[in-house]
This record gives sequence, C-alpha cells and structure tokens, in this order.
Amino acid sequence: MTEWHRLTPEETLEQIDSSLPGLGQEEAERRLSTHGPNELSRVTARNPWRILLEQFTSVLIVILLSWLPSCRRCSEITQNLSLFSP
Repeated sequence: MTEWHRLTPEETLEQIDSSLPGLGQEEAERRLSTHGPNELSRVTARNPWRILLEQFTSVLIVILLSWLPSCRRCSEITQNLSLFSP
C-alpha cells in the first residue's frame, strides 16, 4: 500500500502515471472507458426512527437499560433512609 502523504509531488505524478499539466485527451478517454466516470454513487437516506432503534441493539445498552428500574429503586430507598438519620 502506497503511503501517499509521504510522496513528493513528482513521485505522486509518477505513481499515477500523469504529468503536471494533466492527462492528454487520449489518455483521459482511455481511463474513462477503463475505469468509468469519476462520480460518487447515490446513497439512500436512512430513516431517523431506524437509526434510533439501532442504538438499542447493543447488548451493553440492553443490560444498562434493564438495570435502570433497580437503580432507581435503590436511589429511592437511600433517600428515604436519609430522612431518618440524625
């Protein structure tokens, strides 16, 4: 794997088989037919509700949420006991 950030501009141009002025018309057409157009593919938008539900698929989150009622009850008991302390 090439570490592109370590290459000089000249080494980069050599690696991608290009020159400082750019590709010639023939080379550009050849690369277009070989590799296709230089464009990103479309990604469909995700449903916000689906994103929210996916947050609860982690086992750790399920465990923490299952302990929530117990922790809340312990907090109530602790608060009630503190009322009776001098």
